Amino acid sequence: DYREPDIIEIAGGTFWMGSDSHSAIELPKHRVRLDEFGLAAYPVTRLEYGFFLSATGYEEPPWWGLPEYSLPTSPAIGISWLDAVAYCPWLHEVLADPSDCQRQRSSTTRRKAAGTACTPAE
Repeated sequence: DYREPDIIEIAGGTFWMGSDSHSAIELPKHRVRLDEFGLAAYPVTRLEYGFFLSATGYEEPPWWGLPEYSLPTSPAIGISWLDAVAYCPWLHEVLADPSDCQRQRSSTTRRKAAGTACTPAE
């Protein structure tokens, strides 16, 4: 079974971002406001990400099959920003209704497949 990750609630607020006196990519210094958000206390494991892969048919990340990272408790490596954008909405749905593990992939995933099982990918 999929277990809910430990989530740390991060308070929203404002901060200064950028700089007026360093690299051009930091220009201009400006105030940014973030809403509160949740952040996983620990990295996503292969077991956790494997549930997502099995339920959605999403493409395995690079290095998924390497034996040195094959333990279920190993961090899921090679996850791109786009992969995370696909994983997070799926996780949100699973946490909202953990008894329903049959998921269709969202439109943000790379290849179409029907999710049928809540078992981790090998």
